[in-house]
Amino acid sequence: MRKHMGMIVLAGIVVVLLLVVMVSFTTATEEMVMVQTLGRTTRTFEGETKAGLRMKWPLPFERIVRYDARLRVFESTHQELQTKDGHNFLVTTFCTWRIKDPQQFYRATEQGRVETVEQRLRDLLRKRQQDVIAQHNMDELVNTDPERMHLEQIEQEIYGPIAEQAMRDYGVDVAMVGIKSLALPERVSTTVIDSMKEERSRVIKEYRAAGAAEAEAIRQRARQAAQQITAFAKRKAETIRAEGDRKRSEFFEALETNRELAIFLRRLEVLQAGLKDNAVIVFDGSMLKQFEWFRKGPGQALMEEQTPAPAEEAPAGTPTDER
Repeated sequence: MRKHMGMIVLAGIVVVLLLVVMVSFTTATEEMVMVQTLGRTTRTFEGETKAGLRMKWPLPFERIVRYDARLRVFESTHQELQTKDGHNFLVTTFCTWRIKDPQQFYRATEQGRVETVEQRLRDLLRKRQQDVIAQHNMDELVNTDPERMHLEQIEQEIYGPIAEQAMRDYGVDVAMVGIKSLALPERVSTTVIDSMKEERSRVIKEYRAAGAAEAEAIRQRARQAAQQITAFAKRKAETIRAEGDRKRSEFFEALETNRELAIFLRRLEVLQAGLKDNAVIVFDGSMLKQFEWFRKGPGQALMEEQTPAPAEEAPAGTPTDER
């Protein structure tokens, strides 16, 4: 007997644990637990306020139904909707919800299946957003001016009736409904792109026409300015030419009084014109007194110039002037 005492004690402990498991349950803080007695809900425990260990009758007298009380999120698929002013959009929305009344949630569907309730919420959301979008214009959804956009108002219009019906019919608290994205359908996108191309082409043609007109106006102004400048230059040239003719007449009249001077000045002009290209002229220094400076040096040449020449003796027999 003593040999099997350990096994007996261990078996007793296991039996006690099984009994404890059968007649007790725990409630976590993120859970909601319903206790059903013979198929009817008799007690409900919310983990946020009543977490801990609880007792119950073992099966088949009482059974436990557990639900996750945390927020759940789902997104609706792209739904093509039409605005009040006739524009089509692909709208994607999201919804956050949680189980608030587990008894109502359980009664609303077959054994309170979460997937079934979520699908019904999707259907509610799709129907409601279709009705709301149809009451608003495109510029209230998409606009470069933030003050003209009414996204928050539209989200509240979708949220209100859904939250009320979800709580009444399913015991679900809808925490938030929002628009995730807006897009254009493919056919609308193609039409919009083609329209944008046509608009851009029209704008390009307008700019080109305006540029051509402006270029022609600039050329016309340039031609007028050139004509005015040319006419002014011609008048100025005529004035200068007349003044030159007058000066030339005066110059010729002055030259007529001394023809030798005129010929000398003309020769100087010819000489100057001929010497402008690095010409070399060779002079005979003995013929030009000015070149004595180069042969004898400036000092010696200057002394010879300042020294008076000796008087020549008169030849014999030449009479002298004696007075």
